[in-house]
Amino acid sequence: MGYGGSASAPPGFPFAMDQSTDLLFSESDLFQNAFLHAAIGMALVSLEGRFLKVNRSLCELLGYTEEALSERTFQDITYPEDLEPDLAQVARLLAGEISNYRIEKRYLTQSGGIVWALLAVSLARDEAGRPRFFISQIKDITSRKAAERERDALFDLPLFLHGVVGFDGYVIRANPSWESAFGHPMEVWRTTPYYDLVHPEDKAAVAEAVRTLGLKKDLIRFAVRVRCADGSYAHTVWCARGEPEEGVFYASGFDETPLMEAQEDLRRLLREKEGLLAELQRSNSEITNLRSKLLTICAWTKRVRCNDQWMSVDEFLVKELGLHLTHGMSAEAEEDFMDGPA
Repeated sequence: MGYGGSASAPPGFPFAMDQSTDLLFSESDLFQNAFLHAAIGMALVSLEGRFLKVNRSLCELLGYTEEALSERTFQDITYPEDLEPDLAQVARLLAGEISNYRIEKRYLTQSGGIVWALLAVSLARDEAGRPRFFISQIKDITSRKAAERERDALFDLPLFLHGVVGFDGYVIRANPSWESAFGHPMEVWRTTPYYDLVHPEDKAAVAEAVRTLGLKKDLIRFAVRVRCADGSYAHTVWCARGEPEEGVFYASGFDETPLMEAQEDLRRLLREKEGLLAELQRSNSEITNLRSKLLTICAWTKRVRCNDQWMSVDEFLVKELGLHLTHGMSAEAEEDFMDGPA
């Protein structure tokens, strides 16, 4: 709305910028009623940006009275970062390059807050075709912008794969996790049918899944392998909801390849553990068997050859097996001997 921040008229316009718009209202009661009682904000704005007439909806949106707004220009209440884009469109409108324009911009309210609005502007001209004033429609979209911020925050969460996919076979929008998971830049997804990046053995299942989404039936935990930039395949799991009227379906998933690899590593470690345990049991059994045989041998010989050396049975048992033999009669044997027949 408006043109620049100066109170003077742009060069080439011979009439005063603050001329009354009452004639416009007197010529059309229908326009006056539509203007005053519109559910969205409406304003007639001079070429230099001053509010000539405003309706109640705009006053309620911005928190100003009609009188207070009439003392201000749209430049005064535009969020600073949004002023330049607005002025650029105004210049094009006055130059005759466009007949109207629509932009999203922020306004500063009387209390110092910020509201987002969808602004639509057209230019009223006199019978000679000279610009008279701007007709502006201002719709409050603050709630929508807040919802968009929340959506984008969730959409861009790392680890999860979120995407908007067309039923025509191309990915329309994907979050950064797609590139980190698969290695393909976004341009590849926009220009390559996603079927081309699906594992050959999964293509039929994917085609059936897309048909299901076309019937507005949700998919839950749908597994598919996707080819990565390095030629490997990522194991992914998805849930999705189709909106065939819009020609798209919304998908959310995750790459479970790292989890599968971790599970395989765990299974491998368990197999190795079981193998080591079995080997230990075999070794223990062999040692037990060897001990029993050596004890038998020790009963019949006084010397044993081990590692090309002869040694006494006592030395062998201590050095090789860690066993100690006692000599003489045990207490149990002595008791049995004394209790035997006379």
